[in-house]
Amino acid sequence: MQYELEYIIGKYDSDEKNLEKTVEKLLIYRGAMNLVSFEKDETKKMEARAVAVALSFAVMNPEIAPVLQQGIIAAWVYIESVMDVRTLLSGGKIPIIKTSAEWTSGILSLPACLKVEAKAKTSASGMDYQGCLCAMLTMVSEKNAGLRALDLIENELRLYPDYRNIRMDSVLYCASAELPFSGAPTFGSMVTIAQPPDAYTFLQKAEMSYLE
Repeated sequence: MQYELEYIIGKYDSDEKNLEKTVEKLLIYRGAMNLVSFEKDETKKMEARAVAVALSFAVMNPEIAPVLQQGIIAAWVYIESVMDVRTLLSGGKIPIIKTSAEWTSGILSLPACLKVEAKAKTSASGMDYQGCLCAMLTMVSEKNAGLRALDLIENELRLYPDYRNIRMDSVLYCASAELPFSGAPTFGSMVTIAQPPDAYTFLQKAEMSYLE
């Protein structure tokens, strides 16, 4: 359990599976952000339209140009997002919403961007991998995040011999106790008039809660 934030996001028992699931969600997250960036860039939209029109004429079917344009935009945004994830996993930072200058891929260089070594531009003021994970945690319900965090605590505590059998669902977080006790007086003069002459009783109450 080395990828703790990834576990809260992915909920699998395997580090490999949690990392895989987190990367998938990170790719969707970056895709949404890059689509916003793309829609603000009129130059890129014109480039996508020009390529779509050229392709539609090449197949002698101009009517499909709008469909081709949307496909080109989707592919372009996806490839840019893949490069973003590569940069984040290698320790770089990516702006949340990119400007035109911060965009890496070009429409004529998309095939080259598919190479494993191709990465997006890093930014000194952008968000790193851990920051993206924290942002993605907001998409996990409070209940699920809390329960998975308890799993991590339990897993960590079990590394210590005295806590190897601990179960977080059996740990008390609040308690209320009443302790009554009684006894016979040694000296009758010490017993109050309201009490029986042969005994006295006390009631001790205590409460504790980690919720307050």
